[in-house]
Amino acid sequence: MKVLFISKYYYPHIGGVERHVHEISEQLINKNIKVSIITEKYNAELHDRTNNNGLEIIRISYPKIKFLGLIVIWLKMLCHIKEFISADVVHIHDVFIWFLPLKLIFPFKPVFITFHGYEDYPLKQKYLIIRHISKKLSRGNICIGRFIEKWYKIKSDLITYGAVNVELFNKNKSDKFVYDSIFIGRIDKHTGIDTYIKAAEILGKKSGFSLIVIGDGVNKKISGKNIIFLGSINNVEDYLSKARFIFVSRYLSILEAFASKKLVFSVYDNPLKEDYLRMTPFSKWLIICKNSEDLVLKVNYYLNNPSAVDNIVNEAFDWVSKYSWTLLTEQYLRLWDSKKFKT
Repeated sequence: MKVLFISKYYYPHIGGVERHVHEISEQLINKNIKVSIITEKYNAELHDRTNNNGLEIIRISYPKIKFLGLIVIWLKMLCHIKEFISADVVHIHDVFIWFLPLKLIFPFKPVFITFHGYEDYPLKQKYLIIRHISKKLSRGNICIGRFIEKWYKIKSDLITYGAVNVELFNKNKSDKFVYDSIFIGRIDKHTGIDTYIKAAEILGKKSGFSLIVIGDGVNKKISGKNIIFLGSINNVEDYLSKARFIFVSRYLSILEAFASKKLVFSVYDNPLKEDYLRMTPFSKWLIICKNSEDLVLKVNYYLNNPSAVDNIVNEAFDWVSKYSWTLLTEQYLRLWDSKKFKT
């Protein structure tokens, strides 16, 4: 069996989708399933084609010009038509539009899609249309989060929130805290970084509360007396183990914090993001905050009530321990198999 993934970004680019594709690919390879990935060549230093431990990575570059860039993508996808011929399953992560010309050539090819996250708020009509077309032209779909069904009006074949390697994130657990809080994620508005920084500044003035920021993005100039910006790092599990609280609002980082037995503070600034957080099976173990002032109040409460922290983190750990990348890969395989003969 051969699986072809299509994803806008892949390693070494850092992000939740990249991690998701990587982990599923590794699991499939361990099952002796051949895997290839077509992705963007976002850095000129990257090779056009590489083989990483049996994983074939094909990178395409294109001009960042509206319409022209898409046409170039389509032409380059056609240049790799042999990959589509040999693939038993094509699974696309969000960017179904990349595949459109190939759909005309391979109308009966088993094609699936995973919808990750959301583009912006308020949602633009074009994104709703794109996702509905993507679902219509796919044999099956996976939604990362139940909120997608509500906001995009898409009926999913499988809802998941990702997975985690619990052993990796729980191996260095310590009751001694080096950092008061850690933010992990891209430095952009969707991750709540501005709310976290404002709250940390307020807390820092009163108690010296510190925030470590780990991530990459457009707003790299982050500094302050009690705020330290480390940029992108690979061993996030080591930092998680040394923190008292974790400031994250994205699913994958939330699951990793749960696996590290840490209390998670998540923030929202619009109704869509609120549903993103509250419409999850693990929302009862999240400390969900609507703004920086709310975050400050809740941080202070849990600083003064450590026994309440223990109850939450232990229950969250028990829940997340059930959701491994092996289990999620089996769900992918079952979906492919169940829709294999659908036309």
